[in-house]
Amino acid sequence: EGKKPRSEPLQHYGIRELADLGESMLSMADTLEKRSREIATYTDHVTHELKSPVTSVIGAAELLADREISDENREMLLGNIRSEGERMNTLLARLREMARLRQEQHGGPGELSEMLPDVEGLAIRIEPTSEQTLPLSNEHGEIILLHMAKNSLNHGARHMNLQHLKGVLRVSDDGDGINESDIPRLADPFFTTRRGEGGTGMGLAIVAAILDGYGATIHVAPSEKGAAFEIRF
Repeated sequence: EGKKPRSEPLQHYGIRELADLGESMLSMADTLEKRSREIATYTDHVTHELKSPVTSVIGAAELLADREISDENREMLLGNIRSEGERMNTLLARLREMARLRQEQHGGPGELSEMLPDVEGLAIRIEPTSEQTLPLSNEHGEIILLHMAKNSLNHGARHMNLQHLKGVLRVSDDGDGINESDIPRLADPFFTTRRGEGGTGMGLAIVAAILDGYGATIHVAPSEKGAAFEIRF
């Protein structure tokens, strides 16, 4: 009938077998509902993000149809088409990456020292008190730290510190920090404060997608200088 059922167990199933079956059905319904909501959200985001470059390409193509256009303006319009096309390709590549990572098998445990990415211009240091073993595969850990390191570098950081204690990985830097008003949207796909510099807003969204598969979460943490995040396993 198109109605959304309430995912709540009955007070009494009668026998254990029916109770187990009922719980399995509720779990499946929750998973399907979550996936459906994610697809709708990503569709809205993709439609919104691609609207601007598509409009630019169409506008440039219409102007190029004018035979009296100068060579200088023609080159400028062609440059716009190329740059907007590259942006669309980057956005779609990030979406494919997120979809692939969501479907991968989640392994682990891994070693923090084996997850460090190599990012030119950013020194990454592990605090001596850190516990080395994380409930992440080395590959997924490196992808997570790579996206976070690039974010730090793009926001003026030169150093990034890692500390893992009691199931919490703290990632902090000495960059420009985070505006409080931006915090609720940081992990939203396509949300970026660097749109003019080519930011896609997919870095932390990919990080959150990987962590979700491990039952882990990422949060902004208080910091006197720069930005700090806590990944809680």
